[in-house]
Amino acid sequence: LLPVAGNETTTNLLGGMFDTLARNPEQYDIIRANPDLIPMAVEEQLRITTPIQNLYRYTRADYQVGDVTIPNGSRVLLSFGAANRDPLAFDNPDEYRADRNPRTHVAFGYGAHMCLGAPLARMEAQAVLRELVTHVSRISATGHTTWSAHSSLRGPIHLPIHLTPA
Repeated sequence: LLPVAGNETTTNLLGGMFDTLARNPEQYDIIRANPDLIPMAVEEQLRITTPIQNLYRYTRADYQVGDVTIPNGSRVLLSFGAANRDPLAFDNPDEYRADRNPRTHVAFGYGAHMCLGAPLARMEAQAVLRELVTHVSRISATGHTTWSAHSSLRGPIHLPIHLTPA
């Protein structure tokens, strides 16, 4: 569990962040102009790329959703990636906005199932982004990003970018 939770997810978060900022240079400029946005920009990154896309859980009781009852003992797929792109929860959900406050995202789960490593992943991503805005003036895509085909973990497996020093 630790190699996946402590490494794979943070690696995917950082790779997704580089891809997002390379493809949204105006948003990178907004962050560089106002580094106080870094914590919020990281939350928005978690929402937009969601390194853990989904998990399965089993119901422990019958559960009513609308007109449907999910029976006790049913295997249910929780799709964090879909929830984080829900247009009922987020205006223009497919758009990355560094100044959006997406605090209702579920990239790290929720409640009793909240990821224990969430604070560390946030801290690492914020530290990387702080170094970037200090030392890099532009992140440019130099080719097509290839994303993993894993059903639960999402991150770049080929990320051709160029960093222009500040």
